[in-house]
Amino acid sequence: MLLRFASFLLLILFSFANPAFAETRLDVGAMGSSINLAPYLQRLTTEKPEVLVELPRDATGKVGVIPLKATRPAPSYQWMILTLVNTTKTQKNLIVAIDHQKFAGSRVIYPLIPGSVVASIANTGTVTPPRISALGQDAYSVVMEPSTTLSMALEMTGEAPTAMLWERDSFDSLSRSIAFFRGAILGVAVLLTLSMLLLYTTRARASFLSGGIFALASVAFVAMEAGYFAQARKLFLGLEISPAEARAVIESMMAVGLLLCLTALADLRRTVPILRNVFVGLAALGAALPVYAFVDPLLVSAIARIAFAIIAIIGFIVLFRLRQLRPAESALLLWSTVVIWTFMATIAAFSKNSSSYISHALLLGLVTVLVFMTFRFAQSAASTGVLSRRLFQEAGRRGLALAGAQQYVWDWQPDDQNLFVSEELEQALGHPPGTLTEAAADSLLDIMHPADRVAYLATVENAERRGRGLINQELRLRRADGTYRWFELRARAMAGSDNRMVRSIGTLSDITNAKRTEERLLSDAVYDRVTGLPNRALFMDRLKREIAKPNSDNLHVILVDIDRFKTVNDGLGHDAGDSLLTVLGRRIESLLGAEDTVARLPGDQFAILFSDSGQRRDIMRFTDSMRLAIAKPLSVNQQEIFMTACLGAASRREGSSTAEQLMKDAAIALYEAKRRGKEMIEFFRSSMRDNRGELVALEAELRRALERNEIEVHYQPIARLSDMDLAGFEALVRWRHPSLGLLAPESFLGLAEQTGMIKDIGRFVLNEATRQLGIWQRAFRPSEPVFMAVNVSASQLLDTDIVADIRAAVTRETVYRQTLKIEVTESAVMQYPEKSASLLQLVKQLGVGLACDDFGTGYSSLSSLRHLPFDTLKVDRSFVSPEAEDEKAAIILQSIVSLAHDLGLTIVAEGIEDQAQVDRLVDLECDYGQGFFIGQPMTAKQVGESLTSMPYAKGHGRTAMSNLWERATHEPVPVPVETELTTDAIESAEQPRLEPVQSQDPDWLAVKAVALAIQAEKAAAQLPRPGSSPMAPRPRPVTLAPEELPSLPLSQDQPVKKPKKKTPAKKKQAAKKESPEASGVA
Repeated sequence: MLLRFASFLLLILFSFANPAFAETRLDVGAMGSSINLAPYLQRLTTEKPEVLVELPRDATGKVGVIPLKATRPAPSYQWMILTLVNTTKTQKNLIVAIDHQKFAGSRVIYPLIPGSVVASIANTGTVTPPRISALGQDAYSVVMEPSTTLSMALEMTGEAPTAMLWERDSFDSLSRSIAFFRGAILGVAVLLTLSMLLLYTTRARASFLSGGIFALASVAFVAMEAGYFAQARKLFLGLEISPAEARAVIESMMAVGLLLCLTALADLRRTVPILRNVFVGLAALGAALPVYAFVDPLLVSAIARIAFAIIAIIGFIVLFRLRQLRPAESALLLWSTVVIWTFMATIAAFSKNSSSYISHALLLGLVTVLVFMTFRFAQSAASTGVLSRRLFQEAGRRGLALAGAQQYVWDWQPDDQNLFVSEELEQALGHPPGTLTEAAADSLLDIMHPADRVAYLATVENAERRGRGLINQELRLRRADGTYRWFELRARAMAGSDNRMVRSIGTLSDITNAKRTEERLLSDAVYDRVTGLPNRALFMDRLKREIAKPNSDNLHVILVDIDRFKTVNDGLGHDAGDSLLTVLGRRIESLLGAEDTVARLPGDQFAILFSDSGQRRDIMRFTDSMRLAIAKPLSVNQQEIFMTACLGAASRREGSSTAEQLMKDAAIALYEAKRRGKEMIEFFRSSMRDNRGELVALEAELRRALERNEIEVHYQPIARLSDMDLAGFEALVRWRHPSLGLLAPESFLGLAEQTGMIKDIGRFVLNEATRQLGIWQRAFRPSEPVFMAVNVSASQLLDTDIVADIRAAVTRETVYRQTLKIEVTESAVMQYPEKSASLLQLVKQLGVGLACDDFGTGYSSLSSLRHLPFDTLKVDRSFVSPEAEDEKAAIILQSIVSLAHDLGLTIVAEGIEDQAQVDRLVDLECDYGQGFFIGQPMTAKQVGESLTSMPYAKGHGRTAMSNLWERATHEPVPVPVETELTTDAIESAEQPRLEPVQSQDPDWLAVKAVALAIQAEKAAAQLPRPGSSPMAPRPRPVTLAPEELPSLPLSQDQPVKKPKKKTPAKKKQAAKKESPEASGVA
């Protein structure tokens, strides 16, 4: 009673749904082994997820109902209803099989979703039919008892391709046959794919790789079409991928792989490079389709199918047009199978009959394509190997010979686009192993210089057309560090049966050194190595050519000299200096016109050939813009540097008829600009042609001395008079002239003052002395470190850069405070007392000592001692010399010492020449002493060796001063000569000298012996008294007076020099030498 009531309520509930009636029934007793269920299926589409379906009356006349409830959300629901009747007296074991949606019948535009089409099943029986495993089908087992009726309702996710009812035995037999066939097809496809991948591992070629991509995608297509998608998805744990997404990825990869195969098989890189680039670009775009497949798989599948068909058709056209070429001819048969399969696939996609036979035909056709493709690639690889073995049986012997000659094998096979280069080339270029041996044709082009690729390819292609002959080409290959090396390719082409080259083999030889030598010889002859600008020779040639032209009166020559370049070059290094010259050269070059020329001259100078003919160009405006361009800041090693330059210009309109005269006039104008100061511009005037030509030549000589390191710094010891121990040094400048020998400062400082180079020389002395002081203090650290006194001239003192120069030197060398002492003369300070005082205060704040040099000979204003921050007074030698040993001089000297001590200043006495002067200064309590008796100037090497042996000297009762004297005596320094520096003196010194032929008669030898005896006697008189001092000073050389030598007649072989007249320039230098400022940098 309760069951009837529940059935009545259920009937009322479903009565509100749309009723559907199934009237067609299938008698399973009358069927054979299988039957198509299409005529017996009742299709129901409704928008409601629950519906009640009325069934046909059974044998008793009852009307049954089956409630249907959807298991998935959807806008509409599709059901297929089947009613089975068993009228026999036996039990029936049946299988209801519904094929999955496959490629066949899936259409092209927005294809149907592949896979299962059944979501759920409902029936009127007490037990739901179980689902059994079947490849590519939804199969349900149905057992019908005799004289029973069974109704089934299948919830569909799409259109059912094919629905069949099978007897169980027939279904099992057919399933085993289909599984074997599909497994065999899949196995063959996998083996073919592995073969192509194996070819790629043995010979890394683009064709093998493209074939491998297509084969892998084809295997995936076969597996999915055969129904192995569910099993394959289990291999990727955690990977959620739908059948539609998988199909989109597979089909897009097949299209991309087919396009790459077409590019490789047709050899488009050599035959039609433009088309090859287009295909490779399309393949790169197609590589994005597998990624987009996870966004819109149906759209990607549609694009991939259309693209595959287009590629097949275009590929056949391209190969047919190129069939006269061997690669295209051999690939035409393969591509024909691709076209046939594409035609079959198109018919299958649009077919409404989704029979499994169509699917099997597609799989068999695709495997056939893979067979032809694998055969084509294997044939290419095999032919290459056989040819190699036939032509080169002694490869090992030749390889050893090439390795010994440092040459590298280059082997090109045009038919297969295969290039082999020896592994030794990789090692020589520093590339990792496999960089060139794998895909060598493309790899060699990648590391080849872009400017050499066109010529290389043209040479190889020309040899391929000729079929035989020699290949000779120079090219550059990139090393692993980014640099390039030159190689020479020498190879011989070998022709085949069609008179086309089948192979070319040769060697690559490294010719980098030869090319560099050749380029250097060509470049150095006319171009500057640092800046790349023309050098003086090329500039003079262009100047002469311009002068030879008609209407060349508007030519100008401008010389540019960079201010303080040597300071920057020494401070930042030569590499930074070269970079500065390069940048400044480019700035000047950017201002030039089409007919102008800029050249680099020796040192820090540039020359500009400026022409204003036919153009409205003003020379004055041009020089001013050049000065401003040079003054722009430069960044070197994260430092901002400001450079300035002086300019001297000369015009041909001034009467300079030759290039040499025009250059001399410009040099004279530049000299005037340098003399006026920094960042000056001077234009040549006729009034400048007096004696300035000689000054310009001497200035150039002195400037080259700085560049060639001919300026030296010697160090004169300063002793502590109380114990005669070493206290410090004074830096003295010398010029080691290549022709005149070692020159004293009096010979060239006057010229330096006059030309403005005194600042550069003073800066050099300051940096070198500070550097040596830092070295000695770091290497030898006594209780009281030695100090260094450096002279500063009046010109340096008035230059505001002196503070920056001292700060840079002290910071760079990290010397002890107050151990670097700057010496200035009273005369230099009192010229501009206020400015000097402010500068000296800044110097004092740097921890640098200040000494007043030659105190007592200048202005001797006692008020200056109160305002100026001196900490040391250096008493002039005039108060210490033997001529000053009177009572008044002694009182003055005693007063100076007492005054200095009362003011807290240190006293240094100059010009000490004997022990008596030392004793007198000790009695006056003078602090330090300096002179030839204390020690002569020494080189830095001698000082360093003496300081090294100082501990040994002190351990044996000797002082540092005695040790210095021993070192100086062992390696004497040449005494600098004081000579008048003129161009005539330099030229005469550079000429070969005639050595006087001395007579060997007894009279001459006797006179010489007497002279040596007198010299030795005077030298002994200069030695200190025994026990008077712990020093052992070096005896001063004695110059014999003319009357002390007996008169001898001159030999006829002895040349006689005539005295030379002084030129105006020599007179000016002599006057300058006598001034106090000339000894500023002593």
